Amino acid sequence: MPEKSDIYSFGVVLLELITGRKVLDDYGETLIDWAKGHIGHALDNNNYSSFVDSRLQEYDEEEMIRMICCAAASVYKPARLRPRMTQILEVLEGDMEWRSIWLNNDNLFLED
Repeated sequence: MPEKSDIYSFGVVLLELITGRKVLDDYGETLIDWAKGHIGHALDNNNYSSFVDSRLQEYDEEEMIRMICCAAASVYKPARLRPRMTQILEVLEGDMEWRSIWLNNDNLFLED
C-alpha cells in the first residue's frame, strides 16, 4: 500500500505546481478541498483560468490536461483505483492517453 500513498502525495505536489496554491491557505481551506470544486469544471469546459496559476503566462494545454488528470486520479480516486506511478509517468510523458487514468465519469469522484 505505500505506493498508493506515494501516488496521493505526488498528486498533491502536482496540484501545488498547477495552481500555485499552498496545501493549506491562510483561511484554513485545504488545496485538496479547493481543487475538488474546480477540476471538473476546468476539464469539462476546457477553461483553466480559474484553476491554473495565473503566474503561468504560457503553457501547452494538452500538457496541462495531462497534469490535471494525473493529479485528480492520484488524489480523488479511492486508493484501490489510483493509477500506478508508472502509469502517471507515461501519461505525463505523453506515451499514454490521459483518458486511461481519468474518464469523464470519474468526475463523480469530485462530488461530495
